[in-house]
Amino acid sequence: MIASPMVERLLTPQSSGARRYFGLRVRACAWVLIPSDGARARDGFAIYNPQSVGGILKKALAHRGMWGGRQVYLLDRELREIEAILEERTGIAPLRCAFYFRSPGLYSKTIALALDVHGRAVAYVKFGMTAEGEMALAREMEALDRLAVAPALANCVPRVIGRARWLEYPMLLVSVGAPWRRCDGFGPAQEAFLRDLREATVDRRTFCDSIMWKTMRARFAFVRTALEADVYERYAWSLDELERRLATEPLMMSFAHRDFVPWNMHYDRTGALFVYDWELAQEECTPGWDFFHYHLAGGALRVGRNVRGAIKSLLSEAQRAGIAPASDCLLAYLTDVGLFLRDRQQRSPGTVNNTYVPLVEEIMDKVYRTEVRYPVSCGAQLAKACQP
Repeated sequence: MIASPMVERLLTPQSSGARRYFGLRVRACAWVLIPSDGARARDGFAIYNPQSVGGILKKALAHRGMWGGRQVYLLDRELREIEAILEERTGIAPLRCAFYFRSPGLYSKTIALALDVHGRAVAYVKFGMTAEGEMALAREMEALDRLAVAPALANCVPRVIGRARWLEYPMLLVSVGAPWRRCDGFGPAQEAFLRDLREATVDRRTFCDSIMWKTMRARFAFVRTALEADVYERYAWSLDELERRLATEPLMMSFAHRDFVPWNMHYDRTGALFVYDWELAQEECTPGWDFFHYHLAGGALRVGRNVRGAIKSLLSEAQRAGIAPASDCLLAYLTDVGLFLRDRQQRSPGTVNNTYVPLVEEIMDKVYRTEVRYPVSCGAQLAKACQP
């Protein structure tokens, strides 16, 4: 089992005064723990939403008792304290919890899924493990409160149930929606959600007057001394180009989820999209931020294959979706997400490096090399870089 503050508080090697849980290692630095009692054991697996074929198969086999996990014990008294807080906030009793434990780090958090006596999911609960984690919970609550007043998003985002604290750990309780099936591609539901999100939060302003731009500059100032010379050059060039090209013309900037990927959403039985995990959300982002993130970070290029052809096709799709200027918005997205991930890695040394960073910087490098060798107009730059 991983070393984590919550694990240390709950885990015990003895069965006396404890409850039995089924432990499943889902990643090198993450475990899912499911109550070992009836319906709760079955439905507790909803806390684990794998996207890889291997992960989906492992979950299915474990769900049917055909995958050997690990029997673990959690202290009954501590569990009762947590459950009492959840029962008070939700008004439902008795409740039990499934847990998703992640490795410690500056941004570490533990996630719990509260289950009623029939095994039905009642609420997601996030525990902040650090000061930064507590800030993330506060940001998510602010984002959900912000979106709660948008009628078009009423049934598409979690509802804040409340905040609480167990020992020194802050807790955020949010509704779970009505999951039916997982998302496996970008389609009309994703398009409709992003359109509704944009229309509910649009803010017409120049790029250099936006929160996104100011945050990018601050992150670059923080990480620049730790960047390799060629990587530093790419980011410096990209920031200069974006400032030059987007300095004066107003853009339709809006709220962005900033982790809009298949494992952070599901469909309900009507086919509507329900999107959760809003702790990275930010105001005043460039058009298409979530669109590009879904297609790139969401799996299309996760292993870095066929970068040129895929990017060229992605730009065409972005233009058809009305994202303009598509090439500049993609470059802004790549620069922003790259600096964000670099910033996180530098602030939390020792954690596993994000595998998405090399792909982002590879695409930026292709754009940079094309522009430096063959200075071209804004609209042609990315298209030339992505030609096979």
